[in-house]
Amino acid sequence: METLESAAADPYYNRYPVFDRQMALALLNKLDTGCIFYFQQYLKKYKGDINIKDCWQKMGLAYYINNNPAKANYCLEQARALGNTHTDADKLAYRFAENKVWPNKALLQARLLIEGGYYERALTILRSISPAQLSQPEDKLEYLFRYGRACQETGDNNKALDYYQKAINTGKDRHEQFAARAALQMGQIYEQGGMKIPALARYKECLHMPDHDFQNSIDQQAKAGLNRLGGND
Repeated sequence: METLESAAADPYYNRYPVFDRQMALALLNKLDTGCIFYFQQYLKKYKGDINIKDCWQKMGLAYYINNNPAKANYCLEQARALGNTHTDADKLAYRFAENKVWPNKALLQARLLIEGGYYERALTILRSISPAQLSQPEDKLEYLFRYGRACQETGDNNKALDYYQKAINTGKDRHEQFAARAALQMGQIYEQGGMKIPALARYKECLHMPDHDFQNSIDQQAKAGLNRLGGND
C-alpha cells in the first residue's frame, strides 16, 4: 500500500493503469470500498483488453460484501460481456460471472483478508461463523481450509495442522482446491520444521488428489517441495 501511495505522486503515474489495478486489489483485500474507484480508473484509462473481466468481477465482489446487490450483479453482467479470457484471472472471472452464484459472504471476507495479509481480522470473522450453519459442502470445506491458513499465518501451526487434516478428510474426493491445498500447506509446515518424512508424505498426497481447481499451480508447488527434499530420487 505505501509503495503504491508513493507511486501516485509520480507525474507519470497516470500513464500506467496497472498501478490503479494494484491499488484496487490492495484495498479490496482490506475490504475497503475505496477499491471501486481504482477499478473504475483502470477500466477508464486502460486501452487494452486484459484483466477487464477480472476487474469487473472483483468490483462486483466489493459491492457484494458491502451489501449492494444491484451494483454487484451489474458488474457480473459486465464481466460476462466485456474483455476476453486470455489470462487465468479473466477465465476465472468469466466462469464466476457465468455461474451467477455469490459465495458465502463471511468466507469471502476471510479469504480476501488472508490474501491481503490481514490474518487476525480474518480469524475474527472465521470465529464468528458457526460451521453447523454452513449448508453447502463446499462452504464447510473452505471454512476448514481458511481457518487452517489463518492459524498457520499467525503462528499456531498445531491448530493449522488440525484444520488442514479436517479439510483433507472432508474434501479429498471433491473437486474444489481445498483438500489438495491443505496437503500442500501441511507439507510446507513439516518441511519448515525439519520433518522430512511427513513433509514428503503430504506433498505426495497433494499430487494424488483427484482433479481439482488450480491443479497445475498446486501440483507445481508440491513437486517443488519434493525436489527440495530429494523426494523424486
